[in-house]
Amino acid sequence: MQQLDLKCLVALSSVAHIGNGTLGLLSITEEGVGGSILLALSHGLVSPCLFLLMGGRLYNGFQTRSIYIYRGLGVVAPLLSALVFTLLLANMAVPLSPNWVSELLILSGLSHDTLILCFLSAVNVLASAVYTL
Repeated sequence: MQQLDLKCLVALSSVAHIGNGTLGLLSITEEGVGGSILLALSHGLVSPCLFLLMGGRLYNGFQTRSIYIYRGLGVVAPLLSALVFTLLLANMAVPLSPNWVSELLILSGLSHDTLILCFLSAVNVLASAVYTL
């Protein structure tokens, strides 16, 4: 929760999303497998963009990945900060984003058989949103 490195933050959220995708595949339900496929597709679009922006573009400009250095980025580069914010919202699985739909399908697929795994997956989604914020 106290990660200061932007690239590590994106990597941790990637691990959390892929863990949920694996649980969806292992649920062997239509919703779970469909959610896992959609999560793989949406994660394949959002995470590389975040890695390129945070690990590449911002690092090349400032030579650091510390979160504290990027305060006030909206004043200097408003379009870049808006793009990063939009991608972070999609990565957090806010409603109506592809990650949200896929996480919802995975939770629906998990709820058919094991409520404990469904609860743990929901906690994983919430924790991912908390440390991204």
